[in-house]
Amino acid sequence: MKTTRAILTLTAATGLLACVVAGCAHHETTARAPVPGTEAPSGVTSQQNAADQRVVEQLATARCDHAQTCNDVGAGQKYASRDACLQQMRASTAGDLNAYACPRGIDASGLNHCLAAIRAEQCGFSLDTLARENDCRSGALCMK
Repeated sequence: MKTTRAILTLTAATGLLACVVAGCAHHETTARAPVPGTEAPSGVTSQQNAADQRVVEQLATARCDHAQTCNDVGAGQKYASRDACLQQMRASTAGDLNAYACPRGIDASGLNHCLAAIRAEQCGFSLDTLARENDCRSGALCMK
């Protein structure tokens, strides 16, 4: 009986060690991570709302930077001022991205891709709605 137990213990330990060394115990994947604070809580929290607002601010700023680069900000332009642009962009972005629209949080990688796409967009392409940019649609930004 002691011999059988010793053999089983040795076999299990050897198998576990071989599996760990070979990497079969844990497969490395590139896991997607939410923007800190936007991950799914057990209900919407003020922390999640604050994180959502930081994301909204980043996206609104990038969109207004694009508008300013393309001479769409100023007297007689699409946006009378940078403040007017930011106010409009915040409002439209906040409606698209929030705890209700993205209950599992906002994907940090998706956010970075969206910001890069906004910065790379040519003038003449309207970014008045976030969904016009494929990399900025809620399907690309929200954690799945």
